[in-house]
Amino acid sequence: MADLPKSPEADFVIRLDGNVKPWMVPMRSLSRILSAVQRLVDQRDDLEDGGEEEVVEPLESTVQAIRTLQLLKIRAGSANYAVSAINRDATLAILRQTGKSIKSPEKAMWHPSTISSLDDLSQMAHQLGVIIEIRDATKSGNVIASIRPDTAMQVKSRAFSTGHTSVFGELQGVGGATQMKCRIRVKGRHHLLYCDVENSELVREMGKYIYTDVLLSGKAIWYKFNNQLKTLTVKSFSPAKTGSIAEVAKRIREIKGGWDHIKNPDAYLREMRG
Repeated sequence: MADLPKSPEADFVIRLDGNVKPWMVPMRSLSRILSAVQRLVDQRDDLEDGGEEEVVEPLESTVQAIRTLQLLKIRAGSANYAVSAINRDATLAILRQTGKSIKSPEKAMWHPSTISSLDDLSQMAHQLGVIIEIRDATKSGNVIASIRPDTAMQVKSRAFSTGHTSVFGELQGVGGATQMKCRIRVKGRHHLLYCDVENSELVREMGKYIYTDVLLSGKAIWYKFNNQLKTLTVKSFSPAKTGSIAEVAKRIREIKGGWDHIKNPDAYLREMRG
């Protein structure tokens, strides 16, 4: 009989630091924690602007994703879960960067999947009454990243700023199976910008202007790191008027202090268009 492959060495450890033992952790809770850590490592680019796509991991070892994580031995006496990473260096680099970003949220460019993962991990830390630590697998067991019940909230409050703004671009789609959303192609932005839409009536009206230029206005969230727009909740929109939008865009660029300083963008735009 052929020898079975040896179990890989652990690359890092997920530790639930608190008054808890491995057998005390409900399977659903453990599954959610492990899934959140996997998503944290994945940092999938197709989710960067809010898009949603189901993840189906291949079963064949020859086509396993290089960031797949594998749970190893669980020892009684502590809530430590040893994990092996197929791509060790890349995985640990992401986890270490996450740990640094948690300490200084306002200096980091946050990936949406990272925020989503921290949301889940913070919720599970709260439910289980623990601190979720990711440690290296050496004897020293240095902490790479630490997630407390309030970590996600602290990150969001320090990493982002909010306000009102308007965005001009080509409307690529509107609506959704479960949420009211739209997506717009903005000049100079590599990915589509995915936006929430305030109500279904606005969704229906916007649907008449698919693949045309529009101006979307609403509540925005920016990264403090570089003032890049993260999300927009659309509260109103204006279709571009043929023949006048070039002049309008030129005048918007000439606004002292930028478009975000206009208190009433809709009224200002109507004034510019006459």
